[in-house]
Amino acid sequence: MPEVRTMVTRLLERASQVQPLPRGVTVSWHTNLSSPVSRHYTDCGGDEWLPYDLFRAVFENRSQGCKTIALLWRGGAPWAFVPLRRAGRYWEPLFVGVIPETAPFPCNGRRDGALAALRLNIGVWQDLEPPVGLENRRWLSRSTSYELDLRDDPEPYWRARDLWKTIRQSLRRGAGLELVTNDGDGCEWTINRWRDRFSRVNPGGTVTKWADRAVVARWSLANDWQMRSWHLRDGSRWVGGLTAFVLGERLVFGTIYRDPEYDWFGVGHRLFYEALVWGRREGIPMASLGTTFPYKRRWAPGCGSQWSYVVAPWPVHAWNGAIEHAGKTICRGREQQ
Repeated sequence: MPEVRTMVTRLLERASQVQPLPRGVTVSWHTNLSSPVSRHYTDCGGDEWLPYDLFRAVFENRSQGCKTIALLWRGGAPWAFVPLRRAGRYWEPLFVGVIPETAPFPCNGRRDGALAALRLNIGVWQDLEPPVGLENRRWLSRSTSYELDLRDDPEPYWRARDLWKTIRQSLRRGAGLELVTNDGDGCEWTINRWRDRFSRVNPGGTVTKWADRAVVARWSLANDWQMRSWHLRDGSRWVGGLTAFVLGERLVFGTIYRDPEYDWFGVGHRLFYEALVWGRREGIPMASLGTTFPYKRRWAPGCGSQWSYVVAPWPVHAWNGAIEHAGKTICRGREQQ
């Protein structure tokens, strides 16, 4: 059934792309890198977005489903560079869910209309910028993000939430574990274990983004680019890991995983503490722990917002609504049995 839903979505996307584009807008599609593609990347501000070599490493990693690039012009001038990966019924900007708190794509001026011009079923998750005025936005959700001001001593906040004692306990219990930093093998272990324990296969059978996270980790550490990681090891056995990025004046948490067999040691608490203490020592003003999991409020107040939304042409939106309605009907039927 998920395969059928995905197939119908793709057919409706193709039908929608027959409709004319807004006046002055041109789109070309590419599945391989070339000189015109790299030139458009630079013309749209890609070099200020992400290093081109990092983008290329992720785009050329074809182990995880279909990837494509849309080049957009408006009035004859380069407008946007939009790399996408297929994730079941949706398309996602390539680095969404890979490098947190990064813009979905580079663009000259406002992003309004760029995604709508592609006539695809595009999901953008946990964007820092609210999608005000976004054309063809069909769904919107706001999530609270947990952020800690590292310019102040966090200990009083942690004490007020009965966390400080747990942190000290994790340091004592885990004193025999080896702390390893900025290790590519540790990052890959952390990412893969999180995927295996928590992630579900997307409708359509495609597992996305996890291999790309590992590519980013290895490239970033090899090139000393804005990524740091902390891991705990018991002999030769990895037991926990945390990846993070230094983006501007923010330490942004990425993938976090702990081996449940080592919960007595407080592995997760130890990793959070090590990362936040490092950020404060380095003079980074803010730490962003992300959204979703309520336990994060013990570490940092919920004082930020991130936005998830879907941009889709009307026929695809109607199909999305029909799928959602059918799912709710099935759930109600099961509850009544």
